[in-house]
Amino acid sequence: MIAQQYVWFTTPDETARYIEAFSYLLRQDNTSGEWLMTNLIEFHSDFFPDNWIPTPIPSELKYDQRTKIEDLEILVAPQM
Repeated sequence: MIAQQYVWFTTPDETARYIEAFSYLLRQDNTSGEWLMTNLIEFHSDFFPDNWIPTPIPSELKYDQRTKIEDLEILVAPQM
């Protein structure tokens, strides 16, 4: 299982406005060895797990904290 939080950038000026969180359930295909997504679970960002083992994030994909995560509007699918 992998959990990720996404920051949505919108115009003007690619402003960080929303945060969204998901967990992906994966399984490895016995034939190809590839990892396949089997399920997607949406989290409310207020309840995003903070005690999981973090994975390294490439610097070009890592959020730069120009706006604090706590200050972003939480986006959940039913609101879309």
